Amino acid sequence: MYIGRQPQSGNFQVCDTIAVVNDQAAYTMQVSSVDVIPETANHMLVSLNGILQAPTSSYTVSGSTITFASNLITGDVINFIQILGSVLDLGVPSDGTVTPAKLSGVTEGIKEADQWRLTATKTDATDITANLERNDTNFSVIGSGMSESSGIFTFPQTGIYLITAQGRWISNGSASLYMGLLIKMTTDNSSYVNVATVYDSASTNAYANTYINSIVDITNTSTHKLKFTRDAAGTQSQLQGDTDANHTAFTFIRLGDT
Repeated sequence: MYIGRQPQSGNFQVCDTIAVVNDQAAYTMQVSSVDVIPETANHMLVSLNGILQAPTSSYTVSGSTITFASNLITGDVINFIQILGSVLDLGVPSDGTVTPAKLSGVTEGIKEADQWRLTATKTDATDITANLERNDTNFSVIGSGMSESSGIFTFPQTGIYLITAQGRWISNGSASLYMGLLIKMTTDNSSYVNVATVYDSASTNAYANTYINSIVDITNTSTHKLKFTRDAAGTQSQLQGDTDANHTAFTFIRLGDT
């Protein structure tokens, strides 16, 4: 196996003054009278007669020898040659080989985003335990998504999540004094508490919309779970569902690590 010369690092060097010899193109580069070898012609700054020279076209390098594109003559001046010892070339990585996890100081994007909706109207003031489906209208889940069983939502991985819920209501036949949508959470897979609530009211045969959100810290996917509850005055307060559009819907977005 061929092992190339180790790259220079942290050692910018200015070469000793070089006296121009008439009709000569090649010169030896030294620092403190010791031959020096640049990485490549691109790792140098070369000034000839007060003009910076273009690497490879105006000069080339082989070992410690710099060769100009044409012979220099008496009166030409090599103003300086600076070797950029700490400049390292990086190749172009192949497509798909650089992931967010490999980038220092860069936060990975959203790993989980899911959305569910109510598919049928609910009129009783209880937990939403049925008629739930993942959004299947121009939507694709990010990650593995939430799991749902009898209205209980389980998270796919730990993290900080933004939970939002929207409810579309109609007061059917009489006025609705209150229409409430609640987000409830358990941390022991047993006892649920309200983490967010929202209420509205509506006159007879009028529509109302409720929106609610909460940011929750899920540290254990076995014990930290969520459910949603309809709390309203009477059966006339109808929480509407639909199989083709998000009338009442629930969104889960993982914002970052716990």
